[in-house]
Amino acid sequence: MFYRFRYGRDAEFICIDTSKEDFFRGKRLYEYPKHWEWVDQTLASDPAARWKFVFCHHPPFCAGPNHHNTDRMEALLPLFGRAGVRAVLNGHEHNFQHSRSDGIDYLITGAGSKLDKRAPDRFDEAHTVTWSNHAHFLLVTIHEHTMSVRVIGELDETKADLRVGLVDMPLKDVPRFTPSGEEITGPIVLQL
Repeated sequence: MFYRFRYGRDAEFICIDTSKEDFFRGKRLYEYPKHWEWVDQTLASDPAARWKFVFCHHPPFCAGPNHHNTDRMEALLPLFGRAGVRAVLNGHEHNFQHSRSDGIDYLITGAGSKLDKRAPDRFDEAHTVTWSNHAHFLLVTIHEHTMSVRVIGELDETKADLRVGLVDMPLKDVPRFTPSGEEITGPIVLQL
């Protein structure tokens, strides 16, 4: 699926379908000429959006342990840079990962349900800044030129009763780890 939407005047979100299809000789759907034209034009079309985000399932940068840098995604990276994309949001891997390459932050947030507790194994090639193996969601707030990303999860070992809802759940920033194993807590802060 390919679409875009604006949130207010400052944020634009662009969805790119990164699936592979056999009918297209194993290429990714965005490589199909009509889709590529849409992606190229859409990324270039709105210079007024202060914050530009791309989201898609497959991450360009991923340290694993199940999946690694997604093949054929490198073609999109120059378009992201040219368009002023600030962050790319992905899933696919079942953990949290934050990578940074050429001034763009890449956030894998794939541990909302199924969770892989194993550590990633290819930090250098994925440009990994931090990662976490806790179930989580992202809470993103933007104030003018600053974006704060909190990686929030339930750290209590007791399971939440879904009939009660989130009110009684002990939600906190989950610990993240650098590739060297140093524990990091608190928000990820991005500047324009």
